[in-house]
Amino acid sequence: MKRQNQSSVVEFILLGFSDFPELQEEIFGVFLVIYLVTLMGNATIIGAILLEQTLHIPMYLFLQNLSVVEVSFSATIMPEMLVVLSFERTTISFAGCFAQMYFILLFGGTECFLLGAMAYDRFAAHLLSSDLPHYYEQEGVFEISHMPSITGRQKAFSTCASHVTSVTLLYGTASVTYLQPKSSYSPATKKLISLAYALLTPLLNPLIYSLRNHEMKRALVKLCQRVLVLH
Repeated sequence: MKRQNQSSVVEFILLGFSDFPELQEEIFGVFLVIYLVTLMGNATIIGAILLEQTLHIPMYLFLQNLSVVEVSFSATIMPEMLVVLSFERTTISFAGCFAQMYFILLFGGTECFLLGAMAYDRFAAHLLSSDLPHYYEQEGVFEISHMPSITGRQKAFSTCASHVTSVTLLYGTASVTYLQPKSSYSPATKKLISLAYALLTPLLNPLIYSLRNHEMKRALVKLCQRVLVLH
């Protein structure tokens, strides 16, 4: 019996944005800025929560962990993407591709878990508040809308809006990417949608949670003041 010729995949050719060769430099510049802002923004939030003792509660510790995950997720994707944009032809080894996919799924799954844990933490906090009578302990908007305190309602809706925005941003783009029917499949469209959760989610998630939160704003101001004093 003759042995058949066998071949194994040892590397993949990364096409990147080869459809737009004239825009490679501009795309590289935009992606580099997004990556640097993502790193600095998440690092700032991690430092602010770490240094501010009043923020050492579950809600902000979850946010701190989320920022760590976002930095890790970006570091898994962005450097390789910038390399692809820097050269005309780039390749990635089979082992390298496998490792990249492993960490993308790891950090992506961790982010989904953290968003769920943060939502449950806020839900439990509202149930235990003195702002919410026991006979109104129902779920969702009905519960929040019956809070007697206007400040409590505003804070609850603000928190819910932050969670809904983050969850929609992550699950919306991921669902369109991976659950798209074959009949309407388009590689170009899928590539653009993939960029939404690969670039925008790590960039916007910390901003969504921090800019809508007064305690977080105060912590960021204190961190900036400490940095200025050191300089």
